[in-house]
Amino acid sequence: MPGLAAGQKRSKDATLNSDAEQKVLETMRRYVEAYGQNDVAALDKILADDFVFTSSRGIVVTKAQELADIRSGGMRTEAATVDEARVRVRGDAAVVTGRATLKGVWHGQDFSGQYRVTATWVKEEGRWRLLAEHASRIPQQ
Repeated sequence: MPGLAAGQKRSKDATLNSDAEQKVLETMRRYVEAYGQNDVAALDKILADDFVFTSSRGIVVTKAQELADIRSGGMRTEAATVDEARVRVRGDAAVVTGRATLKGVWHGQDFSGQYRVTATWVKEEGRWRLLAEHASRIPQQ
């Protein structure tokens, strides 16, 4: 019987992880939508206060910098999508990997293309917030 109880616990944990994974994916979808629409108010709610983004060129951007760039027009995103998303949840932390397709301009430089992204999410006060993100450009073939 101990094996059955352990199996039941794994099933329950798998269900809990599945629920958390779905919530993380839904929050990621809202993030990508807000990013693609340059929606500072929505991004402000989704990004953790100590959020940091690291670009494939090694540029590190804080939440304050990111939102200021969008407000000022220094960064304009015309389109953003993410596919091939895979979520791994461990307690109040989650990592999402996937492929982003972006079209936009950052300080006069076109950043349009496809990227491999890694996003680290944390659950704060009952909601998932984006703590860190890294993007590596996928070379065009």
